[in-house]
Amino acid sequence: MPSLDQIVYFFNLQPNPGIILKYEAPKFIVVHLNPVFAKAMNVVPGELLGEDFFKEFPIGPYNVLISAKEVRDALEYALNFKEPHQFTKQKDNRIYKIDTYPLLDDHGEVEYIVQNSEEILVKGIDEIHTLVQKYHPESVDYSSVPGTLIGQEFLERRVLALNSTAGVLIDEVLSNYVEGIERLFPDMHCSIMKVKNQHIYSWISSSLPEAYLTQIDGVEIGDKVGSCGAAAFLKQRIIVRDIQSDLRWKGYKQYALASNLRACWSHPILNSSDEVIATFAIYYREVREPNYDELMVVERASSILKIILESRQREEDLSDAAIVIEHHHLKARDIAWSQTHLLRAPLARILGLVKLLGHMDKGVVEERQIISYLEDSAIELDMVIKDIIDKSKE
Repeated sequence: MPSLDQIVYFFNLQPNPGIILKYEAPKFIVVHLNPVFAKAMNVVPGELLGEDFFKEFPIGPYNVLISAKEVRDALEYALNFKEPHQFTKQKDNRIYKIDTYPLLDDHGEVEYIVQNSEEILVKGIDEIHTLVQKYHPESVDYSSVPGTLIGQEFLERRVLALNSTAGVLIDEVLSNYVEGIERLFPDMHCSIMKVKNQHIYSWISSSLPEAYLTQIDGVEIGDKVGSCGAAAFLKQRIIVRDIQSDLRWKGYKQYALASNLRACWSHPILNSSDEVIATFAIYYREVREPNYDELMVVERASSILKIILESRQREEDLSDAAIVIEHHHLKARDIAWSQTHLLRAPLARILGLVKLLGHMDKGVVEERQIISYLEDSAIELDMVIKDIIDKSKE
């Protein structure tokens, strides 16, 4: 590995703010910051040397849009996996790109971590999409797409494409969507409940405790049946900021609190017939109300889930119709076969016996025997006719 002086020399030439850190558990110590970074911070370059990088965070080019957790996660990723890391955030018409690189010593261990930031001015959503594709040419990682709502848009595109792929089960589609939202909003715990016959049933949830899901599975909906039960019953969004004190959770809060769930917002998913078919819920492990972005997440998620669930319902209806048509087709073939074969056999015998009865010579065949044959054939004919009538009524 080049010496620190060599690294610093080239590091100072780059046009974007950058900083070199060294990990001294549990701190990331500032080893060097380039002039661009120092200018953005309005500090003397040597002022922060030897200090914990997060002591005064956010600082300089790291504006309030980028959280300390996001930056620390990037540094820890480079430290633990010894691989570069990148994430982007978007605000208005600007993209903020953070690149993090580990510098390894001769033994393959991380000696320094370099982090650069870049602010990109863009003109509109199309240019943002182009830049994101540039950052992720093989497949768009929607969890790092700039901006939460834009990231959600990319997630929605991927999930809708997955939903239209032949052979993909609905549970896989919904799981991809729920897990994608949780990656965009790491503090959220999402859940989709199925509503059937005035009861709610656990359906999709990757991060809620299984014990909690089991305890609320199959309960009857109602105004005082938690957030989801009330949302399904009232057909309206229910926001509960504090499960501990909200009356809607009186009979169920013990289950939620035991799983450290403190707030829950639920939105009903209605089909085109105004029937509640599911609920989409967001849980938090702290008492809180939704901000604007989070309300938008709930609204968009509910709309996308309605599209997905209704499209699947239409597919099931078409499949059921096809089965019915095939059933009727087979039944019609069965009736036709009965008419052309079973019906004609006794009828042909009757006609033959009548003809024989009219032209026979006395004493050649007993008349009584002919009449017996006629009676047997008539009974068989009657049974065939009844069978055809019964099949046509099915």
